[in-house]
Amino acid sequence: AFLNAKIDSEVYVAPTDGDPDYSSKDFVFKLNRAFYGLLQSPMLWAKTLHEFLINIWFKVVGYEGATCQLEKDGMRLILV
Repeated sequence: AFLNAKIDSEVYVAPTDGDPDYSSKDFVFKLNRAFYGLLQSPMLWAKTLHEFLINIWFKVVGYEGATCQLEKDGMRLILV
């Protein structure tokens, strides 16, 4: 899940020691998406999920924005 969130700042990582194509320390990679182990990943994923739910007609319930609900045809779906 964390792999789909777009990064909102510039983050660069060095290649691992075991990669023969990039064994020189002259390389760094700029990340376009979050990945496991990145400190911002949980927050970025929560923001991405929140934006998606709002986009598909969910409404935020409560003060913290951690609960969303969708009401349709007399049925109510609540996500916490």
